Amino acid sequence: MNADMNTENNYDYNQYADQSAQYADVTSTLSNVMTKVYMYMFVGLFITGAASLAVFLSDTLALFIFSNPFIFYGLMIFEVILVIIFSALLKKASFGVLLTCFCTYSLVNGLVLSTVFFAYTSVSIAVTFGTTSLMFAAMSLVGYFTKMNLNKIGSFCIMGLIGIIIASLLNVFLGSEPLLYLISFAAVLIFLGLTAYDTQVIKRTLMTARSEMDMKRLYLWGALRLYLDFINMFLYLLRFMGRKK
Repeated sequence: MNADMNTENNYDYNQYADQSAQYADVTSTLSNVMTKVYMYMFVGLFITGAASLAVFLSDTLALFIFSNPFIFYGLMIFEVILVIIFSALLKKASFGVLLTCFCTYSLVNGLVLSTVFFAYTSVSIAVTFGTTSLMFAAMSLVGYFTKMNLNKIGSFCIMGLIGIIIASLLNVFLGSEPLLYLISFAAVLIFLGLTAYDTQVIKRTLMTARSEMDMKRLYLWGALRLYLDFINMFLYLLRFMGRKK
């Protein structure tokens, strides 16, 4: 009798130990994967920052980009095209092709966003970047660790983002300063929510990867989503915290 009970207890313990080990392996693997997503996101941010600073420090580059509106707006259109190409090639292109698209987009975006260095003081840019980093990190941690399903919050934020885009287009004609600040405040809240939501979506999607190649593609897909959340949060926050020259 005692021998049977001991055998049963040993079986339960071994089963529990196996489950715990499997959970630990999954958690460790997921943590490593998400680290790579953040790594590529930071690579994109570095490229963008370096490109913006290069334009700001080079009169030749600045003159080339801003002297002709076709070049500046052409770069903006090229950004959109790159995102479309990236999305279209996500499931079939090689990792190298997708990485090239991602880095090229980060570079072109940096050229466009160099206007920030001309409009705001370097101190306010640095402070805003640091604030954005802290807010982004906090919300990304929430998205990673929370057990709550954030789909409803994500849907609400996406609808809010559409509203922000429409309001921004209307304000181009209205030119209302109070409305601009209201839009910026709402946009910061929206991208805070999207950061948490996107982090959770990326985490879940990475767990469904069927091959190493799929995993590598998802690194860049996740990095681009978080990159866009960070950049937009930074730009809208800069309207509050930025000190113009």
